[in-house]
Amino acid sequence: DSVVTDGALGKREDGVFSAIPDSSSLCGRTILHYRGASFNGTPSLPKEASPSLRGGKLRLNEAVQLLEALRSAMATRDVQRRMENLARGGGPWTQMGQNKIIREEWEPVLSRFDIPTTEMGYKTAKLSIKAHGSSDSIRLLAHEVEHLCRYELGSYFEIPLGEGEEDCSPS
Repeated sequence: DSVVTDGALGKREDGVFSAIPDSSSLCGRTILHYRGASFNGTPSLPKEASPSLRGGKLRLNEAVQLLEALRSAMATRDVQRRMENLARGGGPWTQMGQNKIIREEWEPVLSRFDIPTTEMGYKTAKLSIKAHGSSDSIRLLAHEVEHLCRYELGSYFEIPLGEGEEDCSPS
C-alpha cells in the first residue's frame, strides 16, 4: 500500500477529488493525482503543448492568423486613442504606458493561440513569426502590427522592410 507525502488529491469511488492528508494510506482510492502525475499504473501526462507551439515554431498559416489577430486587437479605436494620448503626452512614461497597453491587448490573443503569456512565450511567438519573414504576407502583417504598436518597422519582429516599403511609424 502506498502512503501520501507532501499533500495530494485522490479520486474517490464516487468520482469526486478530495484532499488526502499527509501520511494517509491510499487504500480504497482508485486514482491518486499528485502534482500532475497519476499513480494508478498509467502515467498521466500534462496537457500536451498547443499544436501551434509544437517544436517551438508556428506554421506559416498559424503565424498569419496570429498576426491578423494581433492587428485586430491593436487596430481598435479605443486602443489607438490610448496609444495616441500617451504619445501626445510625451515624457519618460510614454513607452512604458504603450508597452502596458500592448501587453493588455496581446495577452488574450496569445492565450487564444495557446501561447504562454510569459517572456518565453512572447519570444517564441516573435521568433516563429520572424522565421516566416520571407513571406510577403507575414512581412506586411508584421510591419502593420509594429506600426499600430508605434514601433519602428522591422524593429520588433526583426523582419527587414521590403522593396519599396517605407517606415512611416508614428513615433
